[in-house]
Amino acid sequence: MKILVVDDNLDIIKLLTKVFSVKGHKIRTTINGKEGLELIKNEEWDAILLDIAMPEISGLEVINDLEKNNLLKKKTIWIFSAASITDDEIKELVERGVTGIIRKPIKLKELLATITELKKAQ
Repeated sequence: MKILVVDDNLDIIKLLTKVFSVKGHKIRTTINGKEGLELIKNEEWDAILLDIAMPEISGLEVINDLEKNNLLKKKTIWIFSAASITDDEIKELVERGVTGIIRKPIKLKELLATITELKKAQ
């Protein structure tokens, strides 16, 4: 699978790069929401893990831009965040086109199971 991780936490970037690479996935990372938005718009990804709380452009701003350009429902975007998001906010994001949420701190087994299920669904 081709996975994009947009997250400003370098420790998480390093961990996910190692884990996904070992499992045979192609991974691209960025710590910048603006670059992440461009990568999402201009390349095809099997899965996108998008942090909410980032400097410069937040994950919510990325989502809003994608929705405005009719791209959100065409992408497999998982909110990947430690930010306090209520169940109602998650429901609203999913209704808008976000695939789901993976909360930090991450549980690697759950994350890998989610990615495996995505792969099977394709």
